[in-house]
Amino acid sequence: TMSRHKSNAQMKEEFSEDDNEISNISAKDQGMEDEEDDDDDDEVYVVEKILDDRQASNGVTEYLIKWEGYLNSENSWEGEENILDKDILKVYWEQKKKAAAARKAAAAMKRNNSNSGNSNTSTGKRQRQTNNGSGVADAKKSTEYDSDSDGPDAKDWEPLVESIDTVDRLDDQSLVVFISWKNGKYTKHPANVVYEKCPQLMLKFYEERVRFRNK
Repeated sequence: TMSRHKSNAQMKEEFSEDDNEISNISAKDQGMEDEEDDDDDDEVYVVEKILDDRQASNGVTEYLIKWEGYLNSENSWEGEENILDKDILKVYWEQKKKAAAARKAAAAMKRNNSNSGNSNTSTGKRQRQTNNGSGVADAKKSTEYDSDSDGPDAKDWEPLVESIDTVDRLDDQSLVVFISWKNGKYTKHPANVVYEKCPQLMLKFYEERVRFRNK
């Protein structure tokens, strides 16, 4: 009579094969997990806008980044090596340069206006003046300008603007810019917003009104 029981050697061989299969499955699963981890590490975030720059303590320039698809609360300071799109860096520095030139022209015009004096001696009454030397009523051309601190949902306003009509100084010494748009609208905005959105037009506005000294 033949025994139906497997020998110890046969059982050990089968157990060894099962252990190898389990080891192969575990190794495969671990490999898939490693690939997923690598995918997470390689995830690329898109820069929507560069908001500011600063000099870190180690002398490296860092940029405040607004990430596309993320809230402002998740903005972060990053080194240039983390910004893959170098064109957005170029645009940021060009806009910053234009805005600085516009502010410089505004300061020069302010000094010139201060030196020449902006009083109306014929009537003996001081009129409220705008930065282009005319009254607010004249600049508005009897048109009501809507207060709009945000403006169009566009990064660059210059293709949309018909003209910068005037700049007025408020009681708190802040500046407000009056704009005529190509779509027929009239709005007014804080100067710092307009410097960023249409720096070339602001620079042109000041250059047309600044008074140069003859040498």
